[in-house]
Amino acid sequence: AAPADNLSLVDRFATLLEVGRRVASALSTDTLFEEVRRAAVRMLRCEQCLVLEVPAAPGGEFRPSAADRGQSFSS
Repeated sequence: AAPADNLSLVDRFATLLEVGRRVASALSTDTLFEEVRRAAVRMLRCEQCLVLEVPAAPGGEFRPSAADRGQSFSS
């Protein structure tokens, strides 16, 4: 592997540790979903991300987390 590849992996691992700490230390559900969304955008290097809450009961509907309410999606 080229040195640049190794530096990229080290950087991504450091980012993973940082966002993991932020997710693990979230004190509320809303904060947790926001940190997960931020982590996904940062790790996946995407422009936007929609975090969906999993339904409590089987067959329930997925819905956007509090931070993502108002955004549309198709299932």
